[in-house]
Amino acid sequence: MRKTLSLILLISVGLMFGCGKKKSESELTAEIVQLEAKEDFAGAAKVLEVFINDYPQSEKAPEMMNKLAMIYASGEKDFQKAIALHQEIIKNFPETKYAIQSQFMIGYIYANEIKDFDKAREKYEAFLQKYPDHELATSVQWELQNLGKPLSEIDIFANTDDSADGEAKKAADK
Repeated sequence: MRKTLSLILLISVGLMFGCGKKKSESELTAEIVQLEAKEDFAGAAKVLEVFINDYPQSEKAPEMMNKLAMIYASGEKDFQKAIALHQEIIKNFPETKYAIQSQFMIGYIYANEIKDFDKAREKYEAFLQKYPDHELATSVQWELQNLGKPLSEIDIFANTDDSADGEAKKAADK
């Protein structure tokens, strides 16, 4: 029993000190860029998690959290983790562009991935309340108008009457 405890203690100490020094922000960022270039998103996710845990107050933290949320949503299809990260960005970094993107993405994930249209509507409406003049507001309004509709029922030319495509559609309808 005593040998087992000694061995466990030795292994624990070895793991604590044997893992090497903590990588710097720039080292982790370079590693993330390399992994993304190789399209190794699972590997990038692991390094992003290390970055976020080791440097939670870094000026790069919201960007790294956003990248990780995107990997969770599109690569791993772990929508709850993606939403949780987006919510954390909104809470901890409200004045960044990533908070605005996160507010949009939460609605988008609920609408287009989870298919919880009530939650999506709630999140999209919250976006419009907070950011009525943001460039994404038009996309949010479009999403709200088409919430739950199958693609076959969506008029892609709606609200584009001043565009060339809108004009072409009007001419075709005459």
